[in-house]
Amino acid sequence: MQPRLLVLAAAAALALIAGTTAASEQESELWSHVRVLFPNAHDMDPLAGRPPVAKVYAGDRVLGFVFLTDRIYPIPAYSGKPVSSLVGIDPAGVITGVRIVHHVEPILLAGVDEEDLAAFVEQYKGLSSREDIRIEGIDEAGRQVIDGITGATITVMVINASVARSLKRVLPTIGIR
Repeated sequence: MQPRLLVLAAAAALALIAGTTAASEQESELWSHVRVLFPNAHDMDPLAGRPPVAKVYAGDRVLGFVFLTDRIYPIPAYSGKPVSSLVGIDPAGVITGVRIVHHVEPILLAGVDEEDLAAFVEQYKGLSSREDIRIEGIDEAGRQVIDGITGATITVMVINASVARSLKRVLPTIGIR
């Protein structure tokens, strides 16, 4: 092999290895979030389909489904970038939880910390994925209401909208009406 081709082949191999390492690190991080949403999970399918959803398993039994909101309904937040939230739902349509996977929100400058954001998304656990979820205030229509975060109004509104709109796209594809 000529030296130039050898260098190009070595560079391609390194890029492939680096890409595989980055992908496996991303999958490992995602799996750690899935295990929080489904503590009995042993395995999951890759995120695939339109919209991209993955089944989560305990042995042969389907425990539920997960998806990333920014891959389905990427609404720009205060930073101009979407917040990536992993949403879990069981086969009956109950939300098993929401985890923030990635964000670039400047909320830490406003005195809002990651624990506040984690506490906010923890409120989704146990809610029905079929009903509207609103943030704070009086809700005359009997909708599910969760508390917001002072100092992060736009961020929590965007998270809620991306969760709700993503659910509307996902539910029919997994047989939940």
